[in-house]
Amino acid sequence: MDPLPKRLSTSRPASGAKRLIGFEVDNSRADGCSIVTLDVGPQHMNLYGIAHGGIVAVLLDTACGQTASTYFDPVELPAIVTVSLTVSFLSPCLPKRVTCLGRPIGGGRKTVTCEAELHDETGTLLAKATGVFRNVGGPGK
Repeated sequence: MDPLPKRLSTSRPASGAKRLIGFEVDNSRADGCSIVTLDVGPQHMNLYGIAHGGIVAVLLDTACGQTASTYFDPVELPAIVTVSLTVSFLSPCLPKRVTCLGRPIGGGRKTVTCEAELHDETGTLLAKATGVFRNVGGPGK
């Protein structure tokens, strides 16, 4: 099996969301999965001292979306839009380093279904998501 070709993601400018929230994206895995990491800090907290659910959802959506883009073209990484995203919040997300792994679970020519899990640095599962993503910016499979 040939390894995936070198990806262009490292040469792309950061999105506004990435700059605002501060997460990092790694698309270098040969298995087509994407990893999103964030050092959760006070700027991410809600009134109860845990990460706002919107921040958690952004991490899950980003991991799934990056995985979807890789699914369609691991070199060009076409533009992807989220069609649907279902999030399950399982444990409070506290100020720690968190890692989100997105992986494809099935797809076709224009859409792909992906799932993601968010864990903290102790391995605690914080949240899960399943989403459908559409390729709007490049060749389909």
